Amino acid sequence: MTIIGNDDPAAPGISVEVADVDAVHARAVERGLEIVCPLRDEDWGVRRSMLREPSGTTVNVLSHRSA
Repeated sequence: MTIIGNDDPAAPGISVEVADVDAVHARAVERGLEIVCPLRDEDWGVRRSMLREPSGTTVNVLSHRSA
């Protein structure tokens, strides 16, 4: 059984680490990009959001949180 595969539209095609995920998320919303996963803090120390860029690729955008 595949939980997330390449044919899953919610599976990220690429992950990008940025300095300020909140700012990138705000710009994505301003530009009207589809937000696949809202901003959230993960237990493993990252803050992230997923968006779908214009060609259809899902992008996982993240920042590591300070300890």
